[in-house]
Amino acid sequence: MIVRRTRMIRMIACDLDGTLIDESQVIRPQASAWLKRLSLSGVMVVLATGRSWRTALAFQRQLGIKGPLIAHDGGYLFDTRQEVELYRRGIPLDQAKEMIDWCTDHDVMVRAYLGYRKPVVFNFFDQAHQTYYRRPEDMVLTDDRAQLNADPLELYMFMERDEAVARFVGAFDGHEQGYFVHVFPQPGATKVTVNPPNVDKVDALTVLCRLMGFDTQDVMAFGDGLNDRQMLKWVGVGVAMGHGVPDNFSHAAFVTTDVGDEDPVVQGIRWAMGEGLLAVDAG
Repeated sequence: MIVRRTRMIRMIACDLDGTLIDESQVIRPQASAWLKRLSLSGVMVVLATGRSWRTALAFQRQLGIKGPLIAHDGGYLFDTRQEVELYRRGIPLDQAKEMIDWCTDHDVMVRAYLGYRKPVVFNFFDQAHQTYYRRPEDMVLTDDRAQLNADPLELYMFMERDEAVARFVGAFDGHEQGYFVHVFPQPGATKVTVNPPNVDKVDALTVLCRLMGFDTQDVMAFGDGLNDRQMLKWVGVGVAMGHGVPDNFSHAAFVTTDVGDEDPVVQGIRWAMGEGLLAVDAG
């Protein structure tokens, strides 16, 4: 598709899984180098992911940049340069507490993400987490629940028994209550997450563009999944991963293809440069 525009891209929003990072959960070196060059050239590079804020933060640090980050599928926007939250949409606190109590009663470890510079709150640590996975910001709830001082952005749990999954879904499934339950079967366990209903990366992008004085036409986005569809449709220039969801293709200005070992994000950047949409400083 030929894109005819008179304005340059000022912001890039880039998905993580299936887009920027490879199967080993590492940012591809070529994409990292290009995005950093674009950042140094004045283009705002924003990671936009369905993952948690601290996973988004870890990948931003891998890129070696600071600035806005979109996490929890658009339910959270924060800026690591300014050290501020810019937008959040969480699960109503009373309902989150009911779910945490249920997990405690059924011996299921659950974590609650509250936001940047806040603890990640657990009802308890299981042995594996205590021994191998615990991070400095992880904290167990005290009896007075003082750490739960904001609507959680997400509740996250692993359940080893199908019966427990069925009981939890039976007790809490229903986005009309102010949340949405997602079930992801995996080998050996089932991941269950609880998020606010109908969150989308576009929500956070809209806030960010308003704060920055950007138009949608100033924004380019990269994505592969169903949770990227509205973002690719909303921005001025969407780049869909050719290995991703075909439904995204009609919303994209460019669809990547398998070209040797070329990184799909780099392929999209080079296409945009060829169209006169992006430029990097020499050197």
